This record gives sequence, structure tokens and C-alpha cells, in this order.
Amino acid sequence: ANQYAKAVEDYDAVLEMKPEDKAALAGRSIAYHHLGKEKKAIEDLNKLIAADPKRAVGYNNRAWSFLAAGQPATALADCERALSLDSRLATAYDTKAVALLNLRRYQDALACVNKSIDIASDGAAYYHRAEILMSLGRLEDSLPDFARAEKLKYKPETWELQTAVI
Repeated sequence: ANQYAKAVEDYDAVLEMKPEDKAALAGRSIAYHHLGKEKKAIEDLNKLIAADPKRAVGYNNRAWSFLAAGQPATALADCERALSLDSRLATAYDTKAVALLNLRRYQDALACVNKSIDIASDGAAYYHRAEILMSLGRLEDSLPDFARAEKLKYKPETWELQTAVI
């Protein structure tokens, strides 16, 4: 329902009773992310990863928060860790592509996002591939991917709108 502040309050209550509750830590980190409180999201994800270091999605989610906080190199390291744990995690390839895009490693980013789309295509991956193609100066090639992302109802976060280099 997009009531992230209320969600944080509810997760706080759960974590007061069970400080190591993995679902509550994961949920609260997502709520913090949507509130733009990346430092708090990362703190929760650090706790989640400490409690469950073999959970690839924890590293991927922390990478996404690092990206939103403007730390693509740190995000890239978390993507690598996620993929070492689960080489079929499509979202980790997509997140890695965004990190590489932010680091201006466009060809590497394109390879990663293509891998994400090959595994499980979604609106995010098409949106990010369109950004990468724009950054490579391939505007015409990016248009179908932007259209597909829109059709799949992908809504980029505000910080994502500034990733492509035109």
C-alpha cells in the first residue's frame, strides 16, 4: 500500500520482540529504501547478511541500496557475491548491470543485463538495457526496450533516471 513509514513501525515492533527476525529485517530494509533512508536499509541488510550469509538476495538488495546511495563500486562487489551464491539470480545480473553502467563500463553492463533478460526478463532489465544502449549512443536501439519496460509497468526510481549518459 506504499505506506512505508507505517511498515517501518510494524517491523520495529517485530524486531523489538525478535531482533534477528530475517523477514522483518528484509522487509524493513525495503521500506527504508523506499523512504530514501539508504544508510538504515544497509544497516538492516548487514544484519540480515550476518544472520544468513548464503542468502544471495540479501547481497543483491544491499547492492541496490548502495547504488541508490551513489556507491556503484561497493554495489558491484555485492553483486559479485550474490552471483557467486546463485548464478541464476536474474535480478543480481540486472543490478550488476546498473552498477557497471554507473561505472561507465557499458559493454560489461550490456552483457550483464542481457544475461538477466535471458534468465528471466522483466521491466527493470529492459529499462536498464535501454539506458545502457543510450549511453552507448544507440538511441534507436533503446526505444523498443523503453516501450517494453513501460508495457511491463516498470517505474524507475528517481535516482535511476540519472544513470544513462546521453
